[in-house]
Amino acid sequence: MRWCRDQKVEANLRSLGIQFEAMKVARDQIDTEEGIRRQARLINKLNEDQVLSMAIDMAKPDAAFPMPILQRPPHGKMWTWSGNHRLAAFDITYPDDKYIEAYVVTVKDPVMLDLLPRVVNAWESQIGFSKEERIANAKWMVDNHSMEIGEAARLFGCKPAWIGVANRAAEVKEAVADIPKSDGLPGYILTKLHPIAARNRNVLRNVVRLITANDIKKTDIQHIITDVQSKNTENQMMGEVGKWEALIEARKQPKKRAKGSVDMTRNVRDIFLRNLTGLAKVLDGKSTLTQLQLTDPADLAIAEKAWKQIQVGMNKVALSAQKV
Repeated sequence: MRWCRDQKVEANLRSLGIQFEAMKVARDQIDTEEGIRRQARLINKLNEDQVLSMAIDMAKPDAAFPMPILQRPPHGKMWTWSGNHRLAAFDITYPDDKYIEAYVVTVKDPVMLDLLPRVVNAWESQIGFSKEERIANAKWMVDNHSMEIGEAARLFGCKPAWIGVANRAAEVKEAVADIPKSDGLPGYILTKLHPIAARNRNVLRNVVRLITANDIKKTDIQHIITDVQSKNTENQMMGEVGKWEALIEARKQPKKRAKGSVDMTRNVRDIFLRNLTGLAKVLDGKSTLTQLQLTDPADLAIAEKAWKQIQVGMNKVALSAQKV
């Protein structure tokens, strides 16, 4: 197995103004635990499956892996900017080898000390950064080091708009952080709530309380947001929240089956009432295809087919009810 140079990594180091040296380093002079502690990943631990996969590949006769990047501190052992998985695999496959080849750098600038671990995995890690990690790291550099959004997006391989979306979601998350269960709201819901947050924080908090207290699902959340946003004043917006509170409460009733009623699981009942009341809410005040945004022939065909199925099904239910 041989360690090889990586032209892409070298070019990226030069673009950041970081001088490096390719050299042999004693394995016992590398502190991988410190490297793992300093890496900017959402999960700061090794992926054991990835380590074992690399170890198997390293045992092959023609194996070649990119050299890790090491930091030379003023005192003590070097640590890894990148290559933690490769070194763990190397230790499994070649436990008696005492040296490796690596890029050695000496970074002192505080901003660069924060930036390098965030970009290095995007350059050459076999695991790579997820979209979520790239956005989170780009946002970190914008928020904490006043980096331009365009530059941060370029460095982390994401779109500037993604960082803007993450900022909006973060604003909403902070505004409702004290509301129970609000930490479970996904990013895309937080982003959709941002226009309400920009208009009225009090309304936002009441909408979030409604959603989290009742475990409201994606489709209804979108309907709630649309209804609230359609109003102009705080009182009107809160009126929509009140309507939805009443609707959700109505869905929960009755909690017990009537005597002699057909056995029905709560799951079927809940889905039926959620969709039926949701449809009633959408139809409220609408009397044309244009208002329902069903001007596309393909959409209209889907609606007609579904409506026929609903009519047939509800007619059967009505007949069964007459026999009771």
